[in-house]
Amino acid sequence: MIKIKTIKNSRSEFFRQVYLAEFNRATGDNIKNVVRRLRDKGYEASTIRHKTTVLIRRPTDCEFKTFKSDLASLVQPRIGSMVLCSTTGNFWLLDNKGNQPGVFQKISEKDL
Repeated sequence: MIKIKTIKNSRSEFFRQVYLAEFNRATGDNIKNVVRRLRDKGYEASTIRHKTTVLIRRPTDCEFKTFKSDLASLVQPRIGSMVLCSTTGNFWLLDNKGNQPGVFQKISEKDL
């Protein structure tokens, strides 16, 4: 089980939600570049032990729609996919290989 530490400094008020994103076929096949690009866009991002998984904190001024499009731009357009997990218990799947490429599909508990 992954323990997510809460930030107890002055930066904590600038970040809203915590997400865990697992990438399959990230752009450039390099997870370090994904983390760098997320940081350049204003997100707080870091890798965890699992090599293709990134812990992301979304800023309070960032809309969820913008967040999803920023993540979708980090996945290879024809064969990439990713799973996004929120600390609220929500899950989304992005699969560019299927019939709805570039669309985040919410996974509900009844779908499991």
